[in-house]
Amino acid sequence: MKQSEQWAKRLKPLCYNNKKLFPEASQSPGVLQKKAFSLMKKIITLIFVVASIIFAQNTQQITGKWLFHPGDNVIFADKNLSDNDWSPIQVPGHWENQGYSNLDGFAWYRLHFSVANIKPGQTYYLLAGKIDDADETYLNGKMVGKTGKFPPEADSKWDVQRVYKISGSQLEKTNVLAIRVFDMGGPGGIPGGQFALLNEKAYKNYLKEENTPKPYKYLVTANGLFAAVYDLTTHQIENVFPHIFQMIDDKVPVEPILSNLKPIPGVLPQKVEYYQNTHILREKYPKHEVFYFSPFTLDVPVFVVAIKSSSAELVKNTFVGLETKKQTVLKDSAVNSTGGQWFKYYVLSYKDSGNNEAAVAKVMHTIAENPDLVSSEVNWMKNVFKAAHLPKNVSVKEQALLEQSVAVLKMAQVSQQEIYEKGRGQIVASLPPGIWNISWLRDGCYSLSALVKLGMYKEAKAYINFLLGADVGYYKSFVHTDKKDYGVGQDYLLSVCRYFGNGKEESDFNQDGPNIELDGFGLFLNSFSEYVRAAKDDIMLKEQYQRILDKVVRPLITSIAPNGLVRAESGPWERHLPGKQIAYTSITAAKGLAEYARLLDENKLMNPVEIYNASKQISSAIQQHLVTKAGFIKGTNEAVNESDHELLDAATYEAFLFLPSSFSGIFQSHHDYYMKNLRLGPKRGVKRVNKGDFYDSQEWVFLDCRIISALIKYGKRDEATALRKWVVAQSAKNSNLIAELYYEGNARYEGAVPMVGFGAGAFILTYF
Repeated sequence: MKQSEQWAKRLKPLCYNNKKLFPEASQSPGVLQKKAFSLMKKIITLIFVVASIIFAQNTQQITGKWLFHPGDNVIFADKNLSDNDWSPIQVPGHWENQGYSNLDGFAWYRLHFSVANIKPGQTYYLLAGKIDDADETYLNGKMVGKTGKFPPEADSKWDVQRVYKISGSQLEKTNVLAIRVFDMGGPGGIPGGQFALLNEKAYKNYLKEENTPKPYKYLVTANGLFAAVYDLTTHQIENVFPHIFQMIDDKVPVEPILSNLKPIPGVLPQKVEYYQNTHILREKYPKHEVFYFSPFTLDVPVFVVAIKSSSAELVKNTFVGLETKKQTVLKDSAVNSTGGQWFKYYVLSYKDSGNNEAAVAKVMHTIAENPDLVSSEVNWMKNVFKAAHLPKNVSVKEQALLEQSVAVLKMAQVSQQEIYEKGRGQIVASLPPGIWNISWLRDGCYSLSALVKLGMYKEAKAYINFLLGADVGYYKSFVHTDKKDYGVGQDYLLSVCRYFGNGKEESDFNQDGPNIELDGFGLFLNSFSEYVRAAKDDIMLKEQYQRILDKVVRPLITSIAPNGLVRAESGPWERHLPGKQIAYTSITAAKGLAEYARLLDENKLMNPVEIYNASKQISSAIQQHLVTKAGFIKGTNEAVNESDHELLDAATYEAFLFLPSSFSGIFQSHHDYYMKNLRLGPKRGVKRVNKGDFYDSQEWVFLDCRIISALIKYGKRDEATALRKWVVAQSAKNSNLIAELYYEGNARYEGAVPMVGFGAGAFILTYF
């Protein structure tokens, strides 16, 4: 750890979480901020004076507490501006998670810092993180760079690392960095990326490191109630969250109840891993082990730290003086022994409307009776693996990834003990700290299909019950700026996009309007049909078939445009309205309608001829309008030329998994054309589209997995095996977590990690 980082971590608790220094800390955050503010500015200055000592060694870090002001005024860039009334904010971090849950639009960040040994003739590089969505960055009152676009032609560059070149003459002994940020909607701020001020030598080293693939910096453990994020670069639990989803509703973000948890001894662990492919994180030290987990065996909202060693004294002194927030409940156990090993536990929860103090007491009682709670948790997850219909005769690496993927599916499903009843059973798209720890209908359907294939019917049914009971229907009508109504048009059962943690529909609304997506309707019909057949759940079918018919099937059929395709809508990749006629949506609709019609037919519940005909109509329209003369399926009906965005969309491979055998004749020509234009390397998979932004231009692991499944179906097993080996090998280097993206240049992990439906679920489906 660099000297400046050590100082920052030692000084930070003095400002923000020490009740001896500030007894008012038990009051509102605002009181604490005002009391701590003047000291905080002095400490920030001190940190960067200390940092200047190592600046001569090429690098100065600039993360930590910055200053923040909502709103927009160009005077905020002025170096001499008095910012004593600005509020402290953590960088990196979304501002929604730091008290600004309803803030969209403009806000400013400022940072005061000092440097020494400035060389006016030298070039320096400012690394200012990844900014959501667009920025203008100023140093000492002068703009040094900007990325993305502000309104009226807003353009998001949320996933682009900011690197701004500056001259030594622009630096002074004391400096002010000011960043004007525009957030288009959803999470905003400076959530991640790299932060530093580098000279040319250090910048070259940075580029070299950036071009070297390395594991994602975070691991996460969860039990559907609590989630804890471990930072592999600082070797600490960065945050513990009391829910696994990002937002409770549109106003209330889920905020951590504990941050920066780290053993006191200054010894780095030899290894950090998922213990035996379970949900348990293990730090391995020379003479002891530390385990972090939330227990599935007890299914209660707590986070557990367990220390294990053959030395009672070492166990006793591993953690001391843990700092907590006002609402935190923390208990520590006595030092107990079993089987020649000594254990000590810390059990953490929080005060809310639930009786979490009783949950902590329950865990403490269990530990007193069974000091080795870690082994109980491991055995519980191993029994889940044993009961699942995992494929046989796979390699050791494949087995490890399959087991870890099952663990991810379990961690990502909200428990039945969640205090928000309508949120129970939902499956998030990614676990924290990935920005997609929100429940998308689309991603969830791939998780659902994987659970069904694994024979995990209890979990599958819990997700279906969540969908059937969620709070939706807010987009029956929506008149956009073009005066056209893009609403669903009638009562409907499923979200047009995603769900808040409390089960309420959310559409990812921004200045371009909502996302009104229809692909999830077809995906649900397919996955629901798979579940009923596999689980033989005739009771659920009989209870729900008419409701699904009226509020999923009917809206989908009435969405068929005159040309036979599903009408223009936001589509699976959330392009917002007015949208396009997207191939993937029509493919999923044709599949879902066909499978649901067959299900009704098999169970003699009705004559589904109308549903069959609607499916056939869409399939025929795909053949007519989306299959090109070159023999490939194009991504949208609107795309005509090779330069058109989404003429190629690798999601169209779903046609060869979902549509009738009449499409088999073009599989080879489709595959050849797509591999030629979208593949990122001889051993690699594909980017999503032929012409896209940074996000679309990376390798999409979800699409790699769907291509693997299509290749197997069409007898190209060797090619499928090679692509699967690539995914397995990449994941093995990343703690067996499946990333959302691999960077187009060097295949480093990008996007959210771990992905659930688009990661663990899709990978599992390649074996079925």
